[in-house]
Amino acid sequence: MSTALMIVRSTEDFDVLKAALPSGWHVEAVGSADLALERLRAGGVGLLVMDVEETVKDPEAALPELKTLAPWAPIVCLLPEAERPSIPSLLALGATDVLLKPILPAEANARFQGALARFPNQPSTPLTKAEEAVLLGPSPAMAGIREQIAIVAPTEIPVLILGESGTGRGVIARQVHYQSARAKAPFVVVNCQGVPEAGLEAETFGQADDVGPGAARGHLQEAEGGTIFFDEVADFSPAFQARLLKIMREREYSRIGETAPRATNLRFIFASSRDLAAELAAKRIREDFYYRIQTFPLTVPPLRERTEDIPVLARAFLQSYCREIAKPFEAIEEEALECLLWYPWPGNVRELQARMRFCTLYLTSPTLRRDDLPFELQGHTGRGVGSFAHARVQFEREYLIRLLRKHKGNINRMAKESGKQRVEIYRMLKRYRLSVEKFRGKG
Repeated sequence: MSTALMIVRSTEDFDVLKAALPSGWHVEAVGSADLALERLRAGGVGLLVMDVEETVKDPEAALPELKTLAPWAPIVCLLPEAERPSIPSLLALGATDVLLKPILPAEANARFQGALARFPNQPSTPLTKAEEAVLLGPSPAMAGIREQIAIVAPTEIPVLILGESGTGRGVIARQVHYQSARAKAPFVVVNCQGVPEAGLEAETFGQADDVGPGAARGHLQEAEGGTIFFDEVADFSPAFQARLLKIMREREYSRIGETAPRATNLRFIFASSRDLAAELAAKRIREDFYYRIQTFPLTVPPLRERTEDIPVLARAFLQSYCREIAKPFEAIEEEALECLLWYPWPGNVRELQARMRFCTLYLTSPTLRRDDLPFELQGHTGRGVGSFAHARVQFEREYLIRLLRKHKGNINRMAKESGKQRVEIYRMLKRYRLSVEKFRGKG
C-alpha cells in the first residue's frame, strides 16, 4: 500500500484531504517541509500533499528538493484562494497541481485522481488481492513460475518473461521487483508496442533542456535505484537494442543532446508475446542483445494449457471483487464451473479476470450460477469437443467420480486402483471440489 504524505498543520484540512483520497492509500501527516524531507528518505511515499503557506518557508528551495527525493510522486499544493496568482510559479517549481482553499472534497478527489493518472509508475507496493490471484493455481506450470520468481528476485540478473498477451507478464514483473531488495524504489513500465523509435528513445533516455519540446526526465531517470520493465521487447529496433545493451554493460547512459554520461543503477526486466528465437533467426533482434536478456527466461503458459488453475483463479477474483462491493460470495455452481473449464479463454487470465468482475455486478446470491455468466460463456460445456487440455480436465474429473462411486469414498482403495499416491488423490479431489463424504456409504 502506497503512502500519501500530508504536509499540513490543520487537523480539519487533514481530515478532508484524507477522506478525498482514492481508496487503498495509507496516510501520514507531518507539520513542515523539513520533516517531509526526512520522511521521504525512508521511501514508500507515492503522493505528496503540501500546504505551502503554512508549512513551507521557501517554496523555491523546498519543492525542487522534495521532487528530487521522490521523482515518481505527484505533488499537490494547497493554496488560499487569495494566492491564486502564485499557481504558475508553483507549477514551474515542480508542483503537479494546485488545490485552492477552502477545500471542497469533490474537487480534492478530482485533483488527486488527475495527479496520480499522470504518474502511473509508483514505487512498488504489495500486489492487490486480484493481482495476487494471477499467480495462483495448482498447475505444475504456475508452481514453477512462483518458484522461479523466488529464485531470481533477490538477484540482479535480467529477467525475460515470455507469454501470450493477458497471461500476467506485468504482474510477474512487479512480483520479481517486489520480492527484491529494490522493492521500495520505483518500478517503471515502458510499453514499446507501436511507439515510434524517436518517441521511444526520447521517453526512455530523456533529453537535454535545450533540445526542444519533450520530457527532460526519461524513464531511466524515473526508475533510478529501482526496476525498469520493457514490455513487448520484440518491437525494439536494432539501434535501440544496441543502446540498451550498452547501458546494461556499462551502467551509464546519456540523454539526447548530451555527451556527458550519467551513471545509473537499475534492474532490467523484459517481456514479449512473440517468439524471440524466430525474431533472432529473422535478424530482427541482435544476437548479442538476445543472449544478454535470455539470462533467465521465464515462460508463462496460456490459460487454455493450465485449465486446472481456472477454478482457483475464478474463485479468487470473485472473492476479491465481491469484497470490494460488499457482496457475499461462497462458491461456484458445478454447471457454471464446467462452462468456465470448457471456454477457450483467448484473452487468458486477463479475460477471466474481466469476466469475473462482470459477474460480480450481477450476482444475486452467494453462489455463481450458469445464468450469472455472460451469454457467450454459457454455451461452453462438455457437449463440445474442446481442446486436448479441456478433454484431459473432463476425463480426470469423471474418472475421480467413478472411483469415488466404486470405492464409496475409500481413499486407500482409490489410490491402489489408480496407481496414485493418497496425497495425489486428495489434491485432485480438492482441485475439482469433490467431496468424499457425498460418496461414503453409497453403492
